[in-house]
Amino acid sequence: MTAAISSPRRDVFLFSHPRTASNLLCHLLSNQPGWVETKYHFAGAFDLTRAGLDNGPLGALDTEKRKELDEAMSSGMQALEHDQQAAIDNNHNHLVKNHVAHVWQRPLLWQSIYPDNNDNYVRDDPSTHDINPTVFADDFFKTWQPIVLIRHPALVFESWYRAEIRVRPINVADKSWRLYTTLCYLRQLYDWLSARAYNNQSLAPVIMDADDILANGPAVQKLCELCGMDPSLVCSEWGTLNTGKILSSRHESYMSGFWNSKGIDKSKTAEGLDLQSKYTAWDEEFGAEVSAQMKVWVEEALLDYEFLKGKRLQ
Repeated sequence: MTAAISSPRRDVFLFSHPRTASNLLCHLLSNQPGWVETKYHFAGAFDLTRAGLDNGPLGALDTEKRKELDEAMSSGMQALEHDQQAAIDNNHNHLVKNHVAHVWQRPLLWQSIYPDNNDNYVRDDPSTHDINPTVFADDFFKTWQPIVLIRHPALVFESWYRAEIRVRPINVADKSWRLYTTLCYLRQLYDWLSARAYNNQSLAPVIMDADDILANGPAVQKLCELCGMDPSLVCSEWGTLNTGKILSSRHESYMSGFWNSKGIDKSKTAEGLDLQSKYTAWDEEFGAEVSAQMKVWVEEALLDYEFLKGKRLQ
C-alpha cells in the first residue's frame, strides 16, 4: 500500500511506542496556536494485525481476513489524508501521532515475528519494499518533520504489562505481544529516515527521550523551536483532563495514570535505575516466568535504546 499526501507545508509526525509518554508530550504541546493534533489513524488495522499474528504466519491468514486487513489499512490512510486536508483547509499546522507498529508494512511485521516464513504478500509498490518499512510512499516524508519517541525499555515493558494485566490475564508467550516489547521498529525507522535525510530526500528525524520530557528539561522547548512552535506555551501544570470517550476497560487502564495527573511526574524517569534490582522486583510482582521473559526483552532492546538515546535532542 502506498500513499502520498501533497502539501507545501512541513508538519510533524510523531512515531511513538506504547508507554513512551507520548500522551504527555502531546499534552505539553497542546496550547500551541495554529496547531491541531490527530492520532491513531491505523489503530483498527493494528487490532486486526494483532489477532492475525497469534494465528500463525501471514500465509495462514485466509483470503477474507487479508481483505479485511487491507480495507482497514485503506480506511486508516483515508482518515489521515482527511485530517491532513482539514488542517490545510483551516490553515493549521498538523501534529500527527501514530505508534510505529501501526504504520509498519504488514508483511514486515509478520516477518519480524515469524522470520522463517517468507509469505508472498507485499505492498503495491515492491520497488521500495526493502528500504521503506512503512505503509507510506517515500515522497510522503518530504512534507513532514519526523519525531521518534523512545524510553528505557525496562520502564516501557513494565508499564505495558501492568496496563494489560489490570484488565485481564495475558500470556507473554502470545506472538502478538512481541510488537509491544521491542524497540527494533523505532530503530529501523530512524535508520531509514536518516539515510533519506543524508541524501536530502527528507528532514532528518529528531529523537525525543521520555526521560528528557519527564525531567522537564530544555528538550521540549528545543523541539518547539525546531518545529516552529512557541516554547513559552509549553504546558507545565494542568487541572482535570478531559478523558474523552472511554473506548474500553483496556483503554482506561492505559490512560488512567495520565488522566489523573496534574503535571509532570519526574519520578517516572529512568534516573538511578538499577536493572538487577528491577528484575528482582519483577520476580516478586509478576512471578519468575514473566519476569524472566521481560528480562530477555529488555536485554534485547537495550542496544537499540542506547543507540537511539545517543542521537536524541537534549
